[in-house]
Amino acid sequence: LWLERDLLLQCLACSPSRDCAFVPSCSEAESAAATATTRAKATARAAATITTATTITATATSNSNSNNSINSNSNSHSKQQQQQQQQQATTTATTTATAVTTTTTAMPDCSSAARDVESPAVPQCLPAPRWSNSKVPPQCWGMSVAQFSEFLCSCRETHIWAAAKESKGYVNLYDIDAGLVKLWTRNTGSGVALRMNPQKPLPAELMVSHCWGEDLDQCEEALLDFCGRHALPLTRAVWFCAFAQYQPGDEPGDVGPTIAEQLQLDPFGSVIKSTKSGSGMVVVHTSCAKVYDRLWCVYEIAEAL
Repeated sequence: LWLERDLLLQCLACSPSRDCAFVPSCSEAESAAATATTRAKATARAAATITTATTITATATSNSNSNNSINSNSNSHSKQQQQQQQQQATTTATTTATAVTTTTTAMPDCSSAARDVESPAVPQCLPAPRWSNSKVPPQCWGMSVAQFSEFLCSCRETHIWAAAKESKGYVNLYDIDAGLVKLWTRNTGSGVALRMNPQKPLPAELMVSHCWGEDLDQCEEALLDFCGRHALPLTRAVWFCAFAQYQPGDEPGDVGPTIAEQLQLDPFGSVIKSTKSGSGMVVVHTSCAKVYDRLWCVYEIAEAL
């Protein structure tokens, strides 16, 4: 529109005798009349154009304000929706937390029952301790073959033995050491063998060389078979390291003695030497472990020879 107005003004300023695409050739009178008429029309058109432009601008401004109002309303509505969603989320979280708390509170306290399952009672074959491994020489940490079987029988009655048996098909010393041997002798200073002989410590007559990974059922069977074949009574005193030594001594706060303190007494060497005048030493082989993969067993053979 503004370009058309400029072109019209240029036409009004040109010579009357000049051919123009907007004003045709004419006489001077006609040209003057035409010029006046054209100027009036151009002025009116320009005014109309300006009015139209102003109207368009006003309309655009109105539309912009309307859009701003719509956007403002939209933003306000969006904020309201967000606030409602946040309130709903908070309410849901609170309800969930309340439900969880209620469920947790409603659950029974089974801690005491769990402790009872995890801690088998001390068997009758282990009376109150009287002797300490720190006071009695290693040669007297013996137990009879019958006592060896009796202690294993007490272990078999526990869930710890049953769980190990079900898990891998056999039970070794690693399975019962922490849960039974240490549990039943903790803070007494007395190993299983000394606990089973409160009247008088039993001097060892037979050294049993074995490894901790062996099947204890097979170990007992082999020992009983050895005694039967060599006509040894079940009262024969054996030295079985896991039951002879005091096992919990390395635990924090325990009364001891520690394993290191007991090893300083050279229990293996001294027992092997002392049993040479008795029944000597027997090496137990089972299907679950290789005895001579253990350095202690190699050492015991060297000492015995």
